[in-house]
Amino acid sequence: MSLAPGSFAETPRLADLLEETVRHRRSLSEFVGTTAPLAIEGSQSGIEIEIPFSPRIEVLGGEVEILHDHAARPADWSSQLGISWDDRVISSSTIQAEDRRGKVDAAFAGTAEPVSVHRLKVESRETGQFGEGVEPGSLLTQIDAVGSGISIDYRLRPLRPLLDELRDLIDERYWGDYSLSILTAPLYSVEQTHLTWGNLVSQRAAIWMGRRPLKIMHQDSLAASLDQVAIGTRAELIGILPKSICDQITTSFVGIYPHPSDDRHFLLVLSGTESEGVERAVRAFAFSPEEFPGMARVDVTGWPSVNGDLPKKEKADSRWVILPDLERWQREGFPGATGVVGGGGCDLWITARDSGTLASAWMISGRLAQVEGDLVPSLNVTDHLPEARRHWFAIGPVSSLDPEWLEKTPLAQAKPVEGEALLCQFESPMKKGFAGGIVTAADSLILSERVSDLIQPNLWKSLRGDTVLWSAGGAAPRFQKLAASFEVGEPGLLTIAWRWISALPWLSLAFSSLGALIVLWLLRQPMTSGRDWDLVPAKKNANRKVSRSRRLKEVARREARLFDTAHRGG
Repeated sequence: MSLAPGSFAETPRLADLLEETVRHRRSLSEFVGTTAPLAIEGSQSGIEIEIPFSPRIEVLGGEVEILHDHAARPADWSSQLGISWDDRVISSSTIQAEDRRGKVDAAFAGTAEPVSVHRLKVESRETGQFGEGVEPGSLLTQIDAVGSGISIDYRLRPLRPLLDELRDLIDERYWGDYSLSILTAPLYSVEQTHLTWGNLVSQRAAIWMGRRPLKIMHQDSLAASLDQVAIGTRAELIGILPKSICDQITTSFVGIYPHPSDDRHFLLVLSGTESEGVERAVRAFAFSPEEFPGMARVDVTGWPSVNGDLPKKEKADSRWVILPDLERWQREGFPGATGVVGGGGCDLWITARDSGTLASAWMISGRLAQVEGDLVPSLNVTDHLPEARRHWFAIGPVSSLDPEWLEKTPLAQAKPVEGEALLCQFESPMKKGFAGGIVTAADSLILSERVSDLIQPNLWKSLRGDTVLWSAGGAAPRFQKLAASFEVGEPGLLTIAWRWISALPWLSLAFSSLGALIVLWLLRQPMTSGRDWDLVPAKKNANRKVSRSRRLKEVARREARLFDTAHRGG
């Protein structure tokens, strides 16, 4: 990634350093992929964790906080807990046998040069005699992955970005919470095309963020201290962007610049002289970013990968599922990200035209793309009533929702109070067999704030039931089961047969009786085997029945005689 000259060579003034410095803490569980305790077993062992860093970050210093828990030790036993940062020991603490639980804090210095990966190592060294009943493997130390963490003091480096560096600019290695602003013409000029463009940009950026949430904002002016993506025709962006940038916009234009208000951030421009040119520029960013050259701007008019229809990535899905099920939604992204069960895709239907509602829809779209792990062209953001044969979520303030069908939804029984948001899922009142949903709050500002909370891993992964209400401040969400169950897709033959049998008790009894008679008849039949030729009765006994037990005894005697004959012959 290109950095501005002197971005880490010059010594900053103390006042500037204090103004630009950000401190952010992240839990160890984010880097190890589990919330379970990390085990250190044995008398001399440890764990090593790689901590990736974006090249945009200049680490000024930080602190490691380790919460530990030791298994019971003999009274004369002690332990040395060592912490290293990039192979440099930053803490070594003695833990006595009686101090089983505790916390160790260790500070480390920053680095002027960009470092892509830092390494944290926690080691345990036991001191004492292995007496009777004490085995080295039983000396267990556990590290609390959730409670332990790393706090970093950092600042962003000035940028001179190029298009082929976009993947490093929007990146899950970014240390703090990352926000992306989508910049368009004022709301009165926003059309369906802008919603579609913002949807594709949000999905691509969210995928680049990996498992980390992407907060989206919608704005109609340049804003300091934010990465921004400007989308629209040249005519729409005149008066919003500097004239020097607007003068460079060509037929289908993609350009990236240091942000005019803050060169530690970037401004990406997806534009064109007409809407078709903007469409191609957005497609290039969403579907072919790896083709961008090491330049600050390019015209993508002739790119074959961005001409024609959008790629079709809908998955034909014949599953039969029972909804509502918010756990399935957060885990599989259905309905929305995966499959087209029952036909059609999914619409995120904005019921109000304001920045908070637009941002909320784009954030949910990005989160569902993360669940899928790829772009989802069948997931639309729209400002009109969805088609009947599509799944949908209505997103907007309570006051913007249609009261005619509102009473048919769980919202009639559970309304968000001040500061809360509500998410619910139910059968679409427009057509049976399709899912509908609502994401709402008292106003659009609260809505966007709560949706930003919703896409955080802890809350997102806890979703279940059909209705959830949540608020700010880390309060536990409230889950409810209010909507009636319904089916999506076509059940299999076995399910259909079972339904017929369950619906007609006498038919079930008849099948059970018939099955019992067949089993009884089979049990009463004489047993046959491949040796039946050896047991054919003589003609004079042809009409005499031979019992099963007698036939078995005869087989055993004949096999015994054959065995004796073979041995005597040998």
